Amino acid sequence: KSHVDEQVRNRVYGILGAGLISLVAALVVAVLLGTTISRPIERLRRATDKLGRGDFDARASDDSGPREVRELARSFNAMSGRLGLMVENQRHFAGSVSHQLRTPLTALRLRLEQAESSLGRDEAAVAEALEASRSETDRLQDMIEQLLALTRLEGSAAKTVEVDAARMVRDRIEMWEPLAGEQGITMTVDAPVSARCAVVEGGLEQIIDNYVDNALGVANEGDTITIAATATDRTVSVHVIDDGPGMEPDHLARAFDRFWRAPDARQGGSGIGLAVVQQLAKISGGRAEFRNRTDRSGLDASAVFPSA
Repeated sequence: KSHVDEQVRNRVYGILGAGLISLVAALVVAVLLGTTISRPIERLRRATDKLGRGDFDARASDDSGPREVRELARSFNAMSGRLGLMVENQRHFAGSVSHQLRTPLTALRLRLEQAESSLGRDEAAVAEALEASRSETDRLQDMIEQLLALTRLEGSAAKTVEVDAARMVRDRIEMWEPLAGEQGITMTVDAPVSARCAVVEGGLEQIIDNYVDNALGVANEGDTITIAATATDRTVSVHVIDDGPGMEPDHLARAFDRFWRAPDARQGGSGIGLAVVQQLAKISGGRAEFRNRTDRSGLDASAVFPSA
């Protein structure tokens, strides 16, 4: 009996020992696993706190921890980068807007002061100052409307409609021909019977109008402006081609920047119209481009859209 009791005790001690060892091993594994998971999460939490305090350079380590945690860290880093870029763009935009609006507002104030000082003494000077004030007001209104349009475009979803670019080209020719004729400029059209493309509603006519307005600004009497449309299986392109002086290569690269104007550009422009053109083309799934003509002097302003 004592021999049996001894064997039972040995077995029990063995089981208890094995259980204790298993428990210790489980605790060690749990601690190691918990540390492996908690450390990258803690680093991610600290990076989130930094981002919340406005530090858009905050990044989380994505080279350690479980796969899910690494993926989360990479998503956080991408979000942090995008937020930083958006905030920086907004700051730059706000600064540019303030600078650009200051000029017409200052000019308007000076014109009104000039009119006020001439009251009762020089009616012609008053009339001239008021007319100049009206021009500055129109310029300011146009700039504000384009800024609002650009803001709406940047915050809008890309919803496109089917448009016949060939028909639109002919319609815009009819609209611009009288003004061009007053300046002695000929307008021609080069388009197929139909060229259907996908573009945001109202976008194509805005693009063409901006291009034609710029072309008229550099055209001389006797020049020709051509509005053309071409179509392939996948894309539809609209071109406004002028006989002007063209653009320098570095100017071509900056033509679509907000508020940028070429040194020899005509007075009165806001520098926003081409930024609107670029955004309209982008949210339509296309692109806007400037190229100097190869056959002669002049500029080829184009926009490419997906075929409908």
